[in-house]
Amino acid sequence: MGRLPRHEPETAIHLFQKVRRGLMRRLMSTVEGDWNAVALLAIALVVGTLLVGALVTEAAPLFGPPSNETSASPEGVGLSQHSYQASLSDCIQRLDSLYWRTRPGKEREMLASACDELATRAVAAMPSFSFAWFAGASAASALGDIDQMNLSLLRSELTGPSEQWIAEARVDLSEAHRKDLDAGAARAEDADLKILAQGQSGIGSIVRRYLSDPEFRPRITSLIETLPATVQQHFLDTIQRMGHLS
Repeated sequence: MGRLPRHEPETAIHLFQKVRRGLMRRLMSTVEGDWNAVALLAIALVVGTLLVGALVTEAAPLFGPPSNETSASPEGVGLSQHSYQASLSDCIQRLDSLYWRTRPGKEREMLASACDELATRAVAAMPSFSFAWFAGASAASALGDIDQMNLSLLRSELTGPSEQWIAEARVDLSEAHRKDLDAGAARAEDADLKILAQGQSGIGSIVRRYLSDPEFRPRITSLIETLPATVQQHFLDTIQRMGHLS
């Protein structure tokens, strides 16, 4: 599938301004002497301008620069959770990409700092935004701020304990920094692993790690043993099935 064309946000504003000028000329010719109509028209145009500005800001993450560019500034991010999530997802993808892993440390630090600032703004506006807390943890890990990474991982789990797709991402980050986890972040990962073990998609990610990482096996086994017998059996069946496929 081809890439969607990217449009500059100013284009929408310029188009609206052109239409506005045309409407003004046509309507002014029909409301000569009717100052009430003129006032209502002026109010409508002001409101319309504000609405278009808000729409352009909200749509910016969907039509922004390609993911391999260096900018990750919070400026221009809309106020909705969707807008924040789109920008934060882009931040995480950039930080994890091979391109950024091979860039000079200073460039990675600048990107991680911009992502961290964006995540901070998001959770300040929406404290229960679990994905933003996770994005902050990812940025903190890239900056080497282990304390903040641990805190953000814990907050992400507390605000989104049943969000399996975020839980899977948290486990990946936690396992990459297993030796750096404090008690709170370690407990949060255990909770995520239990949630994943009881989900159709989550169980696959756990079993893949079980098969590839011998150090992970005793930890996940002890956690699985605390879950209902049906979950334990499903875990064993999945190991057998995926083990034969590997």
